Amino acid sequence: MARSFRFVPPEPRVDLLTRPRLLRSLAGRWHHRVTALTGGPGLGKTTLLAQAIAENRMAPRGQDVWIGVEPHDADADRLSRVVATAVAARDGHEGPNGDGAGDDAVPTGGGGGGERLGYLPGLGDNVSPDPAAVADAVWSSSPTHSCLVLDDVHLLPAGSSGAEWLSALVDALPGNGHVVLASRSEPPVPLSRFGTQGAVLRLAEEDLRFDDDELSGFATKRGLDLSRFGQTGGWPAMAELAASVERHFTGEYLWEEVLQPLGTVRRHVLAVLCDLGGADDELVSAAVGTPVELARALDCVPLVARGADGWYRPHGLWRSAPRLVLDDHERGEIRRRAAAHLSHRGRFDEAFRLLQGVELWDATPSVLRTACLASDRLMSPQLGRWLSTSPDSVRSSAAGQLASGLHTAFTSPTRAVEPLQRAADRCRAEGDLDAELVAVAQLGRLAWWRQDLQAVGDLMVRVLQLEGSGNPTARALASVSRAILADIQGDNDGVLAELANLDAHLLDPAWEVLASWLYGSVHVELGRPEAAHEIVARLMPKADSSLRVVLGALEHLAWWTEGHVDRVLERSPALVDAGRATGMRYNLAYGLTMAGAIYAHAGNVQTGRRYLDEAVALAPPGPAGEEPVIAGLSQALLEFSVGDETAAADTLRRLVEVHPIDRGVDRRVWRQGLPVTYVLLPEARAYWDGVPLKGLLAVERDLAAAVLALREGDGAGRLRTLELPEVGVMRAALHFRLAAELAVGLSDVGRPEGRQLLDALGAPGRAAVRALAAGPGSG
Repeated sequence: MARSFRFVPPEPRVDLLTRPRLLRSLAGRWHHRVTALTGGPGLGKTTLLAQAIAENRMAPRGQDVWIGVEPHDADADRLSRVVATAVAARDGHEGPNGDGAGDDAVPTGGGGGGERLGYLPGLGDNVSPDPAAVADAVWSSSPTHSCLVLDDVHLLPAGSSGAEWLSALVDALPGNGHVVLASRSEPPVPLSRFGTQGAVLRLAEEDLRFDDDELSGFATKRGLDLSRFGQTGGWPAMAELAASVERHFTGEYLWEEVLQPLGTVRRHVLAVLCDLGGADDELVSAAVGTPVELARALDCVPLVARGADGWYRPHGLWRSAPRLVLDDHERGEIRRRAAAHLSHRGRFDEAFRLLQGVELWDATPSVLRTACLASDRLMSPQLGRWLSTSPDSVRSSAAGQLASGLHTAFTSPTRAVEPLQRAADRCRAEGDLDAELVAVAQLGRLAWWRQDLQAVGDLMVRVLQLEGSGNPTARALASVSRAILADIQGDNDGVLAELANLDAHLLDPAWEVLASWLYGSVHVELGRPEAAHEIVARLMPKADSSLRVVLGALEHLAWWTEGHVDRVLERSPALVDAGRATGMRYNLAYGLTMAGAIYAHAGNVQTGRRYLDEAVALAPPGPAGEEPVIAGLSQALLEFSVGDETAAADTLRRLVEVHPIDRGVDRRVWRQGLPVTYVLLPEARAYWDGVPLKGLLAVERDLAAAVLALREGDGAGRLRTLELPEVGVMRAALHFRLAAELAVGLSDVGRPEGRQLLDALGAPGRAAVRALAAGPGSG
């Protein structure tokens, strides 16, 4: 759930119209790179900033961007996305699906997440932005000045990745960029260098206290005698409390004057709210075990901010009230119930933090288990952090082993099989079928991506056994398993039959997307790309970042089939960057190789090489250390792109000797290389001529055969009558060098499509034509 404090400051509780001195000082934020607002609780930092932002709206000097920092922002990945979301909301940008960028959302799920993210032009959807990318977004609004106002920066520990990311952002900000760091202690950002340049404005505790004139103005505004505030020490929060009681009390008596009239029940609710650090009606009700309406329970209680979405946050000063301290036993029970409620709402970080704070480690495995069952909504840094801060008793539990296996699958998939298998065995021994299915599902994905058919078969046996248990998820997973087996066997009809009536809601979102990707890919292969577009439109709005990458790849495949080559080339970098952000190495290696292949296909050899090199560094080895088909095929495409047909043919022939064309899990990869293998390898040509093909594949075969006929001196007559698709589809069907040969041949027989195709190929096509004119070996 988004909370309004995240991007909108709470309504001021103290009337700061009596503090023009500080408002004038804060106006200096537009003339300094950094404004450091430092002081303890009760000094009105948040309220002061809220008033300064409101004042700026009446006479704008620039755009303020409010960001309420939370404890989990100590992770750079989380903080970067939150800041990007806030900057995007400032500019009114929307995500590609029309979602506003103003939600408090971060990704989860193997490195990605189920909530919506901010979207910045040029970054792509759901990509973790680096500081330079956010700085560029700020610069894009120039000459308008932008000020990032970060409240509660003390929640970023010095040395944390979030603090380091924020430091880098401050360094990267352009001239129209400014930042305010409000903190209870010195901000975890090195400011000495900027200080020597006169680029830092500091407002410290003494600046934040009411001076005599301000305190007098505050008393007059409230219609109270100034003597009532004599011992508030100039603290705005204490002055607010002093104004809320009937008599002049100080210290502990002041707190008691506010607390005593609340009564036992309402006072207990306030104590629970303080211990949790903030809550809504649902959370407090779960924590105390009885329905609570916070608006009623906290009526007239000062220093409690309420968000528009019903989230209440007590001021830190309430923690010093003795009557609000829970005893250890009660605190433990409160936090157990609250953590269980939060975990079922998918707020795992908050649940874990509550338990960790009082070392309730015996309750932690339950939170871990619930999180693992929602594995598609997890981030690998989350799992790593939870595991690293948990004792052995948690890590060695069944839930701990499952979390460890998932973390390894997300970060080091080549080492994930053993820990995942141990977790599956442990869950099976304890009779936890749902948890076992999570481990089995991950093992199945890994086995499929690494082309381990033996492992796929073994897992299918277990899934089919579980199907017999009557578990609906097991039944759905068994259908997907049979569809995968049919795909490996090249049985498109079998794939569609298994998936057509699948109740995908029984699967976790990751398996639903995987099944949908397989279903859509088969339809694309059969010449029905519209089916893939329907799948993407249906699933993309609710998918997390890692699953959006898979759906994005399916959409790119459909676009390519339709001839939208430039659209795919333009959007591929954002899709690859999104894949990097997920941390899923198998998917990233596959995506990088596919990107390398399409850039080589289109003639951008440098970019293709860069992507391929990165893919090779990440890709898992094939069976027995063999070169994966996808890597070998891309290498051949790059060799062909620079005109070295001999090397390309040798690479393909070496690959074919180990991996038969159009077989197993590599079947779809081989089909991407159909035209080049058709022209360069006679043994491949015989296979392709004998297999029934539809859609773009049939077009690829026909055009490749036409190019081969031209090479053999027998193509002119064929080209005069050859039925041609639109130019974009021809460009998608043929490698740019083959397409250039076809364009020349078409022009020679007087067909206008030749010139049109050559124009579409651009500079790489013209270079290929010049090489043709120069003769063999010219590159």
